[in-house]
Amino acid sequence: MNVKKVSLCIFVTGILFSCNNDSDPNYDETLAIELSDYWESYTQKFPDENINSAYFAIFYNNNQDSIVEAYGESMPGNTANVNDQLYLASTGKMLCSTVIMQLMEEGLLSLDDKISKYISAELMDGLHVYKGKDYSNEITIKQLLEHSSGIPDFIFDATSGHIPFIENLINNNLDSVWTPQETIEFSKKYQTPVAVPGKKHYYTDTGYNLLGLIIENITGKSLAEAYRERIFVRYGLTQSFMPYYETPVKNAAGGIWANTYFYDSNTGINWGEVDHQNVFSFEFGGGNWVASITDIHRYLRLLTEGNAFNNIETRNQMLTERLPAGTLIIDDLWYGYGMFIFDGKHGKIYGHGGANNTWAAYIPRYDAYVIIVLNQVETHSISSFFMLREIANIFESAFRK
Repeated sequence: MNVKKVSLCIFVTGILFSCNNDSDPNYDETLAIELSDYWESYTQKFPDENINSAYFAIFYNNNQDSIVEAYGESMPGNTANVNDQLYLASTGKMLCSTVIMQLMEEGLLSLDDKISKYISAELMDGLHVYKGKDYSNEITIKQLLEHSSGIPDFIFDATSGHIPFIENLINNNLDSVWTPQETIEFSKKYQTPVAVPGKKHYYTDTGYNLLGLIIENITGKSLAEAYRERIFVRYGLTQSFMPYYETPVKNAAGGIWANTYFYDSNTGINWGEVDHQNVFSFEFGGGNWVASITDIHRYLRLLTEGNAFNNIETRNQMLTERLPAGTLIIDDLWYGYGMFIFDGKHGKIYGHGGANNTWAAYIPRYDAYVIIVLNQVETHSISSFFMLREIANIFESAFRK
């Protein structure tokens, strides 16, 4: 493959809520050079990791300065473009939690509601049987939001009597359609709950597919329609859509909908998802979002500034540390409502990652929004999360000057 690298520095303006500093950070032009050099150092590693395309964006200095870069080919024969639309995997959980919190504001649900109020009896039957006791009817919306329901994850968790879902999907069934109900039934049949509801954090896509069904029940609309009405149209995310569940939005900025790759380390095969659009059906509320870098940045700002809600307290609920999630990646990682919160030497970092090596995050201390999309489900050594931390280190060094 003939890999090319293209980059673009752009300038944007906007008003941001105050950072957690005594004064706003003020960076000189050397920071942009350092960030570009950092990204360049990673592009040298990408071929060995079978990364075909990757995207990188940082907005800082009250959104007046930014660096946006694209690497490789968005699909064979197409040079990656900073305006491409990108599949974001579990990063889309923020959309699902945003709509749930909007419905709470409107008085259409309570976070303490039992999910059995909104989910069919058939789907609830046997949903959570742990050590011989049925806890299905004790699960609340809050527990789904913070991943404390104890329900297993249908995508990546081990199975009994069946090939694990993700292995089966990659090797055999990229063209198959999975309704959210089918993913939940798969989990009920082949997996075992991990804890009593409310007792521990355990990340589960099954829970967010249930949240998507709750949204549909309350609004009387499809989840795709709810996202479009309440987020995409309302806030001008013109390059966003929910794949499989709605017609893809035509890219009006010169990019394309870029491939996302599954990499099978056993065979060395890269499977391009864009040629198998049905595969996106299984994500549903668990993270089904395609968006441009511009849209991702706009959404992060809406969320962190509180403008996605009528009340700033609603945003604060989402961004409050609920349960430690460090077992996933590293210590000092927490989960709020549809939001990871890294609380370390850089202060709070808010955002969400995706299984295709994606992170979209905001670092208040340095007034920086960071977007990394590597478009690769499996790599041997490159992690977008650790890249996020390294970028925070670069900002820390620049801030101290």
